[in-house]
Amino acid sequence: MSVHSLDIGDIIDSIHRLVKSDAFIKANSHLTSSDICNLLQSPPVWPHSPVFSPFATTHHGYSQIKIRGVKYLLHRVAYALIDQNFDPTRDVSHTLYLGDYTTSNFNPLYLIQEDNEVNQSRKLCFLFMEQRAWNYTVGLTTPQWGPCDLYRHTYSMMAMCRQIHRHKPCTFDVHYL
Repeated sequence: MSVHSLDIGDIIDSIHRLVKSDAFIKANSHLTSSDICNLLQSPPVWPHSPVFSPFATTHHGYSQIKIRGVKYLLHRVAYALIDQNFDPTRDVSHTLYLGDYTTSNFNPLYLIQEDNEVNQSRKLCFLFMEQRAWNYTVGLTTPQWGPCDLYRHTYSMMAMCRQIHRHKPCTFDVHYL
């Protein structure tokens, strides 16, 4: 079933149930109590940080949520809250790279609808970011670099990404790499 078949009230209720769960709090210890209260508003007010699903993932790494007995991809459900007219034939892409946590982030501020080809091209950007982070963590970059230096260097090297994905460039959070 398509997310389009869902009532906006059902979507909000399902997000609220998720946010109220103990597993959600454990998966999102970085969120403040104010962030959590904002997520419980109707409609939710999303923080400017990742919001992770506590649910098990599919073999592709995406979390699902059950609404009225039917499973839906959680990031598509969350995206429907900010764009109720999105095209169900298009992908909802993650734009914030968080290493292994990328696909469990369902904050719609870091999602965008786009064609599959553009979505797939983001994997190249994410692989590049992963390689930059690996060089940093094993010491192949300048030893005195800190997280801000890594961010600035990677940003400067991502000119092609900013061209291809100019509608919403890929970003990353050094805390998760």
